[in-house]
Amino acid sequence: MLIKHACFSYLPQRYHKRASFEEIDLAYKLHSFKDGRNFAKRWAANVVCDTLSLIDMTDTIFLCIPASCQHTHARRFKKFSAMVCQKLHAVNGYDYIHVIGKRPKAHISKTHELAENTDQYVQIDDEKLAGRNVVLFDDITTSCKTADAFIKRIQQAGAHVRLAIFLARTRTYKTRYN
Repeated sequence: MLIKHACFSYLPQRYHKRASFEEIDLAYKLHSFKDGRNFAKRWAANVVCDTLSLIDMTDTIFLCIPASCQHTHARRFKKFSAMVCQKLHAVNGYDYIHVIGKRPKAHISKTHELAENTDQYVQIDDEKLAGRNVVLFDDITTSCKTADAFIKRIQQAGAHVRLAIFLARTRTYKTRYN
């Protein structure tokens, strides 16, 4: 059974008029991470490492679900992935993935291009993943469609996905207390 875990509940900006200080602070950190700011990468790496601290990550590949283009993917995940892998003694899978196209951002376009056309946007080194344990990471998830598609693609490469971890899962104002 594959476990998907979100470390936080994220309230989108459109609800910030009714948000608490903590919710706004979290949103700031998440957006800073998405922008590739170093302080946010360190914060996110600490959150992920604290969350995964009880799991033996030795010989496990830590792999980030690709961003919408290679530039964004590198800015967001290259240094972050290295920090997480160094602390957890995991295998850094950053170089196993290359974003080869530019897909629309799901939260803006309301489409899930990666979910429908993984191989059109991402090149994956299947040989390095075959038979290996993998922990997947993404910053924010809403419906998990992108994560599910990527999990399926990684499994097709022969990898064993142990866990998918997210910094946050999007909640609406109505559901944030449910």
